[in-house]
Amino acid sequence: MNKVEKNENVPSMDAALRVVAGELSATKRWIYRVLLVVIAGWIAAMVAMWTTEPQELPMLTNVAFAALTIIGIGWIGVLVWILTRRSCPTALDRIATGWMATVACSLSLVLSVAIALIRGNHWAAVILAVSGLTMLVAAILLLCSGYSLKRRLLASLNSMKKGASGIA
Repeated sequence: MNKVEKNENVPSMDAALRVVAGELSATKRWIYRVLLVVIAGWIAAMVAMWTTEPQELPMLTNVAFAALTIIGIGWIGVLVWILTRRSCPTALDRIATGWMATVACSLSLVLSVAIALIRGNHWAAVILAVSGLTMLVAAILLLCSGYSLKRRLLASLNSMKKGASGIA
């Protein structure tokens, strides 16, 4: 028996195949596809409303529409990237979606609170700040979990390399 087979950090082949099969499952792919269609439809409807408005919209409304459009296009980009990759989704996907969520939540928080304050609605600003900060903390936690997974995977890979290098 070689050292790789004795290494406790190396998962069994069955466990590795279960992970890969789960990550590449048709259910997850269909969920990503449905999300892509829903977000694309939402963006199309929003841009249609924005561009066909009969009267000139206030500047803050234009800023809000632009911000939501940018956020939606960003999510479309992330979902297309995930769906077009042929490899198993890994920590890189979690990091990408974590960054997208963090940027989207940050942008939404800043713009919504700023618009509420400019309009003089302090209660709305407080409610938006609390809910926006809650979503931002959740997004940051998701981002941290992606980086944590990446560190664990790299550590596991390094231990496998060390174990494999001891084989004669």
